[in-house]
Amino acid sequence: MDMDYVMSLTSKRQATFPKDFVDLLGLVPGEKMVFEIVDERNNLIRLINRKRKIEKVFGQIKLKKALDVELAIQETREERAEKICM
Repeated sequence: MDMDYVMSLTSKRQATFPKDFVDLLGLVPGEKMVFEIVDERNNLIRLINRKRKIEKVFGQIKLKKALDVELAIQETREERAEKICM
């Protein structure tokens, strides 16, 4: 599925992505993206990571049981202490 998209770069180095490109990737305003240069000679880049704002994903994770935050913190501290003492 090779598709070409034309993007504009402003004088402030901000890129404008075409709407169909944004929709295809499911991007939302304010979302952070990390790109990797795959082939510098041919100007190829790859999107390797998307960092969504926490507000966008909040509530999407369903827990099977209620999470006791204080208990989780205590267990984490104990696990770290055990690793240090080994």
